[in-house]
Amino acid sequence: MKTNHLALLVFYTLAQPCLAQSGNYAIGARSAALAESSVTIEDEWALFNNIGALTGTHDLTVFGTYRNLYGLSELSSIAAGLCSPLWHGTLGVGAYRYGNQSLHEQRVNLGYSYRLGIVSLGLNLSYYQLSLESNGTRHHYMVDFGGIAEISKQLYFGAHISNINQASINVNERVPTYMKTGLSYRPNESLMLNTEVQKNLDDPLVFKIGVEYQVIEMLSLRMGFKTEPFVSNFGLGFSPKRLKIDYAFGIHPDLGDIHQISFAYLIRRSP
Repeated sequence: MKTNHLALLVFYTLAQPCLAQSGNYAIGARSAALAESSVTIEDEWALFNNIGALTGTHDLTVFGTYRNLYGLSELSSIAAGLCSPLWHGTLGVGAYRYGNQSLHEQRVNLGYSYRLGIVSLGLNLSYYQLSLESNGTRHHYMVDFGGIAEISKQLYFGAHISNINQASINVNERVPTYMKTGLSYRPNESLMLNTEVQKNLDDPLVFKIGVEYQVIEMLSLRMGFKTEPFVSNFGLGFSPKRLKIDYAFGIHPDLGDIHQISFAYLIRRSP
């Protein structure tokens, strides 16, 4: 990447905190490799991606991730969480941090998901903090809601809306409210095809497509792309016994590469 692009990117990110990452917290290397087309995926990262899908995690599990954008430490983010079955559903708690000392966002999630027949619904409550070195710290609370439905053994539908309460950054700015919905087609246990659309009130509609293929029981290959801007993504997942390790690589046409690595460890199986 050219030096002037780096300087412009750092300046723009630090000068425009409300556009840095607020509102869109889709994360996890599996999701990233699928171009974030993860609204129907029932794994531990549903705590951030679609709280309604968290019921797919039936065991006590700890998980974490690190993401680096365009080779700049100022744009790195980390997240970690813990989920456990509770009251015939799944409870999750997690934390997310983006940025550096000059500008950073933090979010702490407490979410619960419950299955009702073929439908799973979930609610997430978040404490959100935005800190700018030259402008102090602001605190807010946000509410997310989501769900998935098993239309058939091969077809799944998911929807999620973040920041329903439209928390404000200041008098003139609000944390963006993201709405996303998608379908997942799974013709067999080895193949998953995902499509998704995402929209907030101020940005164009984003289209996402992701494909996951399980080569062998412990190894999966993934790829995807999304629009606005166009970003292509690749990745793989390795899952020996109780451990899952995922890696994702993204290519932005103007800004550079995106790397993310995640892990999840199954601490205790449900009875």
